[in-house]
Amino acid sequence: MKRRAAGFSYVEVVLATVLLAVCIVPATNALRNGASAPQIVATQGHAMLCIKNQMEKVIAEPYHNLVLASGTLATPSATYSLAADSQCPARNIYIAKYNPDGFPNFPNADTGLLYINASVPDGAVAQFPLTTLVAR
Repeated sequence: MKRRAAGFSYVEVVLATVLLAVCIVPATNALRNGASAPQIVATQGHAMLCIKNQMEKVIAEPYHNLVLASGTLATPSATYSLAADSQCPARNIYIAKYNPDGFPNFPNADTGLLYINASVPDGAVAQFPLTTLVAR
């Protein structure tokens, strides 16, 4: 009786090599994306901190000043919006008189509420705007 030789056949070795080559591309992409994620998260986190700080400054203003700066949701407030600087990206602040029946285009209603939105103009840095209502 003849015994079969121990070890892998040529077909098995080729199949394992092809399988490894096919799997290594997605694995390399996943590692590359994982390595760049902290940089992206840090940039977006810093931009969100800048937006939050500007929103806090706006909310701290007296209601009368905010009413004077209010406009439409299509045009950022010239009073409170800031251009980009060395520390933060540009921040747009939208202030409009709030009317729940007219969302998203608020007519000039006097409900005593102001709709305030803070965001980055291009949306590429921080994709989540901050929105709040301010009462008299």
